Amino acid sequence: MAALKAMVLAGPDPVVDKITRWRIVDLCRWVEERWGVSYSETGMLRLLWSLDLSHRKTRPRHPQSNEKAQQAFKKGVCCPSDGNRAVESGSRAVCRTEGTDRLCLRGHTPRGLRDVGHQSAWIIGAVCPARDTGVALVITRLDTAAMNLFLAELGQAVARGAHGIVLMDKAGWHTSGDLVVPKNLSLVFLPPYSPELNPIERLWLHLRDNRLLHCVFQTTDEIVDTCCDAWNWLLGQTGRLRSLCSYPWLERVGN
Repeated sequence: MAALKAMVLAGPDPVVDKITRWRIVDLCRWVEERWGVSYSETGMLRLLWSLDLSHRKTRPRHPQSNEKAQQAFKKGVCCPSDGNRAVESGSRAVCRTEGTDRLCLRGHTPRGLRDVGHQSAWIIGAVCPARDTGVALVITRLDTAAMNLFLAELGQAVARGAHGIVLMDKAGWHTSGDLVVPKNLSLVFLPPYSPELNPIERLWLHLRDNRLLHCVFQTTDEIVDTCCDAWNWLLGQTGRLRSLCSYPWLERVGN
């Protein structure tokens, strides 16, 4: 029990565990692999509660923060700056912490890294829930040219003899007159302010919460590599795209 509690509070290793926060299903698998004890998700929740652990939303923490200086400040003693400069590159698009939670001791609010850099990368992606597959590009500039590259890639991924229906909002690069749409694709635009109608929004939330959370980057290349790894991790989970993005009404879109 002590080892489990320490491991939960330490959090997962993004490199080894391939996630940035513990999920109940991850803990069930980890406990079974290490100790040979099988827990249901409900049983694991009860066990964590008995260890005084619960899910709490994180408070953002600057990656260059000085814990000693903060503690000294709380005691009324101001410490000089350590001379560290702010991180020059990062992605606010993939490092947001609002709305997420982590396992911690009850009564305590955890803190999570939040990148404050101004360099960004975007994942442009589309999935086919029926085939449980998807296509994505990771880019550092989002415009009509990038969208044309993505649509060309997506058109090649459509099954032979099939026609792809692409749901999207009316962002400028989605409606540009210079947009080149392959013949085997048709664009269907969502009503204004209706992101909940786009199933892929659930996929972005899943990626952010489980692979792109509490990450700090020093270079744009690090952002791109991390996004690529996250997308490939998602594709490697059989059935995940289908479970996240299968909406019953999607079957009627093309009718």
